Amino acid sequence: MEGHDATDAHPLAPGQLASHLQNDETARQVSSGASSPSGPRGIEKRPSEHSVSATLEGVEILAHAGSWDAVARLVNTCLASEPLPHVALKLRLYRIVALLRLRQHQVAAEELKLLGDLDSPHHHFEHFPKLYPGKTGSIMPFSMRIMQAQMPHYFGNTWDAIGSMQRLLKRCETESDQAQVVSGENACGAPPNLTAARLGLANLYVTQQEYGMAADLLQALAKTHPEDENVVCMLGRVYLQMGNIRAAQDVYDRHECAVEDADNDAVVRSNRGLVALACGDYATGHDEFSAVLRLSPSNAIAANNKAICLLYLGRISEAIDSLEAFIHADPKKHFDATMYANLCSMYELQSDHGARKKQALTGLASEVGSDDVDLGRMRGTLASA
Repeated sequence: MEGHDATDAHPLAPGQLASHLQNDETARQVSSGASSPSGPRGIEKRPSEHSVSATLEGVEILAHAGSWDAVARLVNTCLASEPLPHVALKLRLYRIVALLRLRQHQVAAEELKLLGDLDSPHHHFEHFPKLYPGKTGSIMPFSMRIMQAQMPHYFGNTWDAIGSMQRLLKRCETESDQAQVVSGENACGAPPNLTAARLGLANLYVTQQEYGMAADLLQALAKTHPEDENVVCMLGRVYLQMGNIRAAQDVYDRHECAVEDADNDAVVRSNRGLVALACGDYATGHDEFSAVLRLSPSNAIAANNKAICLLYLGRISEAIDSLEAFIHADPKKHFDATMYANLCSMYELQSDHGARKKQALTGLASEVGSDDVDLGRMRGTLASA
């Protein structure tokens, strides 16, 4: 099977652990998010297809900025220039992701269907000997295979998607075993495709609240990637969603023992805060997330959870002030869909000038928010991250 490439590694590409495994204990209580009212004048807006080059790199810039409408349009422009086949496939992947972000699921599925059999000889280097002399193997990004497997999920058929992901994972495991036999060596870590497949399947399990099955996959990943604190922390969060605080604490303790200066490590302090939230110790949680923000001022999850702690401590005005200050520090980077939803709900709880503040917040969201933020749907609700 093909190797991992830059598109596969993109944080917004399918197969990465997305919002579901980023949920923390807060999501089970109120949520973890918030945003701010009107920002300062002259806020830099998100880039458009006219402000970047008509290249794969330009598309990546737009994707990172959440300019999904612009991504879809720029991909069409790029494809018209007839790029190399492997670049064209990466561009098509970005367009499919963009369409899904924009909730145009049927169009995304049709675009994926146009590619036909992903194992077709037409998707191999050998089919283009003049363009790729001497190269062999598939040019299909592995993320496209994960996207194909996960597509039924977007139409409400998550268990069909889980079945497809299980088959893809089995294929990756078989190819990994075969590669080890050929090389005669034991790999020190799981191949990238195998890792991506496990993460993609774990993510689907979490959507169905099959936390035990997700935990099993993440435990396997933690064994092959003991140095990857992201995997370790995800495992801890799944345990928290299961209500297994002791198991989460054990995972976090083992990670903390490997950190040289734990008290000055943002990840460690965040994990401590999550456990405090799960235990209902909101004062300790507030202190831990405040420490995270001192160490990592742009940490949106910490800002969200700090506000939730303040809310449960009965300090709603401080919760609102802290979220507004966080957004105003850098609206373009700090605005988040869940923040928008939660802050709107906090305005309603506070009631004083709530309607005016929500209107101003919506104006800010339209300027700096990602294209996939559904303002009408999220306004006035308490949403999980």
